[in-house]
Amino acid sequence: MAIDVDQERLSRLEGTYEQVDRRLDDTNGRLNGMQRAIDGLRAEMNSRFEEVNHSIESLRTETHSRLDGMQRAIDGLRAEMNSRFEEMDRRFDGLRSEMNSRFDELNSRYNTLVIVIVASWVTLMAAFITMFVTLYLNMA
Repeated sequence: MAIDVDQERLSRLEGTYEQVDRRLDDTNGRLNGMQRAIDGLRAEMNSRFEEVNHSIESLRTETHSRLDGMQRAIDGLRAEMNSRFEEMDRRFDGLRSEMNSRFDELNSRYNTLVIVIVASWVTLMAAFITMFVTLYLNMA
């Protein structure tokens, strides 16, 4: 009877081991399935990250290209503005020199006019004095 009890215990243990083994196999299968799902998810995430990274890189390249174009346009406008300012400076210098020459001419005419007026005044005063002296001498 002791052999039968041991035999029965042994068969129960073997059944339990078989159940545990099957459960472990099921768990391992599930874990392997989960591992494959995680690996698939990881691969999909990496693929999507690469797509996003590629999109960002292409946008960055496009933005740099546009900024370079804008910089060239700004440089062209700056050069054109500088050229126009230099032309304006040359025109102002020309006008300034023309105005100075005209002011010099006006100043010269003014000086001549002042000399003529002073000479006329002196001549007029001399005529008055001469007339006064002549009149005074003729009366005496």
